[in-house]
Amino acid sequence: QTAAAGLDAFAGNTTRDMTAAAGEQAITGVGFQPAGILFLCCFDQDGNVAGWGIHSASAGASFSTYPTGQFANGSGVGLFVDGTNYQYMSSVSMDADGFTITWDKGGSPTGTGHIMYLCLA
Repeated sequence: QTAAAGLDAFAGNTTRDMTAAAGEQAITGVGFQPAGILFLCCFDQDGNVAGWGIHSASAGASFSTYPTGQFANGSGVGLFVDGTNYQYMSSVSMDADGFTITWDKGGSPTGTGHIMYLCLA
């Protein structure tokens, strides 16, 4: 966590088991309630799947790539094996000490998604 000229920032990372059921994933230990979060995600299946996103308390936007296409989303980043097997952030809530991601799942994806984040307040 860094404090400079009234800025709070916290960078971290987490993973997502692609076989996990849809549901919530709480990220804590940030030290403040984020006003916005920048996401960078990658998927380890073939090395050419990535996603970028930004989320505030009221809105979000993202773009993800996968071997056979792209996906733009109004909520958060997607982790795609292909167009039918994926996990994506359907919503992100800003919490007192971090944030909670609500994941949706399509098909039967496998592997591990890697999510890096930068929280700002």
